[in-house]
Amino acid sequence: MVVTTGQSQFGRVASIWALPLILALFLPAVSAAAGPKQGSLDRGFGRHGRVTGAVAVSAENEIRFALAPGERIVVSTGRTVSRYREDGTLDRSFGHAGRVRIDAPAVAGFDPAGIAVDSRGGVLLAGTTSQAQLKCATVPNALAATDGFPSGIPGSVLTVIRLTVQGRLDPSFGDNGIVSTDLAFPPPSAAGGTVQCDAPSVRATGLAVGPGDRPVLTGTRITEPIPCKAGGFGGFRSAFAARLTMSGAPDPSFGEAGVRTQDGLFEASEPTIDSRGGLLYAGASGAQCAPFNGYSFFAIGRASREGNPDPAFGPAGWKALGKPLPYEGPPSYFSFTGAIATDSAGRILLLQARIYPPGTRVIRLLPNGESDPHFGNQGGARLRVGARTTIEPIAVDEQGRPLLAGSRTVRRCEGRCDNLPGKAPKSVFALLRMGSRGERDRRFGHRGMVLTGFGAGTVASSDQILIDGEGRILVGGMLKSSQFSTGIGFGLARYRSSSD
Repeated sequence: MVVTTGQSQFGRVASIWALPLILALFLPAVSAAAGPKQGSLDRGFGRHGRVTGAVAVSAENEIRFALAPGERIVVSTGRTVSRYREDGTLDRSFGHAGRVRIDAPAVAGFDPAGIAVDSRGGVLLAGTTSQAQLKCATVPNALAATDGFPSGIPGSVLTVIRLTVQGRLDPSFGDNGIVSTDLAFPPPSAAGGTVQCDAPSVRATGLAVGPGDRPVLTGTRITEPIPCKAGGFGGFRSAFAARLTMSGAPDPSFGEAGVRTQDGLFEASEPTIDSRGGLLYAGASGAQCAPFNGYSFFAIGRASREGNPDPAFGPAGWKALGKPLPYEGPPSYFSFTGAIATDSAGRILLLQARIYPPGTRVIRLLPNGESDPHFGNQGGARLRVGARTTIEPIAVDEQGRPLLAGSRTVRRCEGRCDNLPGKAPKSVFALLRMGSRGERDRRFGHRGMVLTGFGAGTVASSDQILIDGEGRILVGGMLKSSQFSTGIGFGLARYRSSSD
């Protein structure tokens, strides 16, 4: 007697057709076990990947973030500084239970422009301290506002504050941790000395930590008062970069007596320090008054470690990008946002925004300032994010992939919303990742984008993006919500960059 074992032909066919179904049911479990998706929130940070805090109304536009040693995070809201641990909880070894309030008389009227942390964990704050309005006069007669000259140019100086790793004012820096300086700039004056003001007008625009933990600042100063439309104030301005010593004095080994003046540019963005200790910044030129009028173009500037202009960027150390564009010109002109980043190969990434219709491009330059032909279309890659999404900051990871953060409106308001909480507008953080050649990285989040909300009715606006030592992505910005007693707060969200 012959005994056969196995399946019939029908059974074998059924098994073959059942295999895809079994795999479909099994593989998601394997994928989930393999780890979180690229761009997912880091659940080990704060509450479900988010950290929030209330902010005083007076500090609404003064929220800044920086990374500190040990994967800690420092948050500045006006004159209050907080430090958080890697898991998003307050670091109670810093200041008083994790926070420091700077109330020294020298910083009354302090307007922050940047925050940075040095290699030892010391915290640096830079900004502008307002003083009395300048008095500008002819020689010898005083000018009245009706003469068309500015009647209210603000007098101001740079202020830099340094805190120790414990959160105390550093007595080895300036006057008990505070430096206020006009960098020996002269007061504004008209050509030939026909108009003379009584004090300098200097403003900080950014801060970074340079070689040897020395503070590097960018800023602008008014060089000459000028008449503006509708009785407004204004003046010819000149951008500058400066470096201080560890004691807070101008660093004589940088530029001229610690200062590098960038004639031809009226504004300089937050500085970026490259791998060689050189200085890189974005700038603009041409506009004179507030509100701006005239013509403006965007430029990229570069200086060596010693503050000397980089000849690859022209004799003055800067190179114009694009043609001059009128502020009051055609509705579809392009402008640069000032957001800048560099990758490990020294290439420079910039954001270019179109005002109307809305649009954003990422520009990548080679280290010598020329367009990178291997990125996007001859150095530029367009972002297709829709009219409801705005992009502001930019960063780049170790693999050369650009990361961009911004905000997306997800619920619009019909008519006035001030007294209609049920119809209050809502927006969320938006995070995008591109490939190293400018394509959308569809492995990240949902087709290259991640959206993160902070509760019903909350308006979230992100304007900073950082990458920590573990490659995790930190996005921060301002929140407007009734969940805060002041109606204003800050939000941080941390994301995984890989599926590990």
